[in-house]
Amino acid sequence: MYPDFFSWSETASITTIEFRLKPVSYLKVIDDSGKEVPLSEAAEIDKDYKYKWDGNTVTFTGLHPTQGVSFKVFGCTVYGSTSNIDITLRQVEKYADIAVVEASFGYEELVENYYFYQSVGGKKYEQKKIAVPYGNESKITFYISGDGFQNSKNLNLSYSTPKFSEEDAVATSYTKARLTAKCNLSTGAVAAIEWRRHDAPDNVKSKTEACPVVNGVLMGELRGLKDDVYYKFRPVYDRGGVKYYGEWTGFYTGDAGVYFEPEVGTLPATVSCNSVELEGYAFAGTDDVNESGIEYRRVGAASQSAGASRAESEWIKKPATSTTFFKVSLDNLAYDSEYEYRAYAVAGTKTYYGAAAVFNTGADLSGIEDIFATGVDGREISLLRNPVDGNPRLIVSGNGELVDCYIHSTTGMLMKSCSVVADGTPQEIEVALQPGMYIVTVTDGKSRSSIRLLAK
Repeated sequence: MYPDFFSWSETASITTIEFRLKPVSYLKVIDDSGKEVPLSEAAEIDKDYKYKWDGNTVTFTGLHPTQGVSFKVFGCTVYGSTSNIDITLRQVEKYADIAVVEASFGYEELVENYYFYQSVGGKKYEQKKIAVPYGNESKITFYISGDGFQNSKNLNLSYSTPKFSEEDAVATSYTKARLTAKCNLSTGAVAAIEWRRHDAPDNVKSKTEACPVVNGVLMGELRGLKDDVYYKFRPVYDRGGVKYYGEWTGFYTGDAGVYFEPEVGTLPATVSCNSVELEGYAFAGTDDVNESGIEYRRVGAASQSAGASRAESEWIKKPATSTTFFKVSLDNLAYDSEYEYRAYAVAGTKTYYGAAAVFNTGADLSGIEDIFATGVDGREISLLRNPVDGNPRLIVSGNGELVDCYIHSTTGMLMKSCSVVADGTPQEIEVALQPGMYIVTVTDGKSRSSIRLLAK
């Protein structure tokens, strides 16, 4: 309740709050000498506050979000609090298989931690953009926190109904055909094609071939066809046990006669500090694709804080394990450098290339190299596989004793802390990691060892 001889109002922002004191016009506070006492002189304010008076208005600065402020005037308490940092969540892309959500907030210099949180499995992802597969959950939560404050915001996720259109078939030889359809699935999603002879009875089961989606196009390929038989196909996608179909489309390979080169494409890079994930595709033509992958090289003359110097004309080949849609991961690249890359495919006796693209690695992060400083390593540690797809399996030398293990992001956020047995055998660590670079540190209280982990 307001005192009976003055009132106040306040205007708050994230780091400041202004109080306007309003004396009752017909009342005055007089001291023993008969002099009127200003409200500012009657205020009792903690010395830890930074504040400034302007008449009957006092402004507090240097506060943190949601910080409460109180002081007394003639024994009456004036109070208020600063505002919190707003979070904006937007679903920037909506596919049938994933929802892509982007978070933004102001006053980033005050925010010490931020992450997306999925309640299923209690997983945290320290990033501002996330792709949530269909079926994981119906909403996503984003958290921020800092000195004395925290905030969160939820967003309900929506997914498109799987759809196919513009089904098409092209005979690339007398025994092969490309089968395509436009769809609303994300790049890298796996759908399928059902196919059969055009005149097959309905009770004859169709054959199914899995195939990837690239840039909104389902890319299927059939081999071993007969040039005197008519066939038909339709695309299909299974989501949560429900199948969605496109239209049946007929095709015939008997009129093939033109040589088709493979279609090779280079896709955007995903960079995390000095590691990167590169994607591409190679859609076979008349000749089968025998090998596919990514070629890359460092360009320019940036400093060599990691990795050996390479001639600008020297392409380094990184083969992939699949042919149509593929991914490769590169680790320990030079910091703060520009790289050029391109997809390639070998078909017949020739090598075909996608368009060249570039990516830039991040700057060397302060403190990260200190982890590898001389004199701190006390044990041999390694990962059974690196890059890691799923839970990492860590190998620590020792005689069976327990040691502490920590996994940090390159920005310093703790992703996992646990104990592992140091006996030279692989120890699986359950942790949810988004694609990117992480630091694994093992310590026994006397020494520590660290290794970089690249999550795919």
